[in-house]
Amino acid sequence: PAFGRLFPCPNPECPKGNALKQEAIQRRYKSVGLLEDYRDLTFATFDSLPLEEMTGKLLARYAMGLFVDYHAGGRWFSEVDIYEAMGVPAPPGASRHLKNSIVLCGEPGTGKTGLVAATINQELKLKRPALYIRMMDVIKDIQDSYGREEHPTTKDVISGFQNAALLAIDEMTIHNDRATDRLEKAEDIIRYRMGRQLPTIITTNHTQEAFVKAWGIRTADILDAKAHWIELTGLPLRKYNRTIT
Repeated sequence: PAFGRLFPCPNPECPKGNALKQEAIQRRYKSVGLLEDYRDLTFATFDSLPLEEMTGKLLARYAMGLFVDYHAGGRWFSEVDIYEAMGVPAPPGASRHLKNSIVLCGEPGTGKTGLVAATINQELKLKRPALYIRMMDVIKDIQDSYGREEHPTTKDVISGFQNAALLAIDEMTIHNDRATDRLEKAEDIIRYRMGRQLPTIITTNHTQEAFVKAWGIRTADILDAKAHWIELTGLPLRKYNRTIT
């Protein structure tokens, strides 16, 4: 189907082909939500928030900072490392298990996407490839490719998410009652990435328990094993206008 047209080398071991694919994906999703609306957000802007607004979010802030620092050298970090970065003693029972991915959970508006934005912006500033996309757009892109014979096929689309150097999936909170296809595709992407130790960031409004019910035990189990789950609490950071009455 691609005869006569240029396309990235399909060999999954080809560095240049993979780099070209990542560049194409990055161009495509550059303007999706996060990078368009939050392109000026940094860790410094988060740190400038009033103390009362930062309460309940500091653990996540330092975890994302470590994520960027450790990602540079392909290193992993533990829960104890996060507390040490904050400059406070780790609580009894804090895990020393090393992980390279993060799930940010919490109520809407508590700053999950903002911290992801700061992380992605820092990665791009350091000229590292990164891909941000909302979960509903992941599913839509895959489903839109069904039956397509030309490049990119469904396999190509899924592979783009599976092999992204850094993948941030935002709003993994859509309900999946009877949506078997969504469950399978999410599992395909996440289990592939976790199995190959590719750094991944996920945000969700679900608690860990609710996440299992929404996305299935197989997806939840691999995230529990490979990603730090960090809850954001406290005041909402989104500023909503009041209804005028």
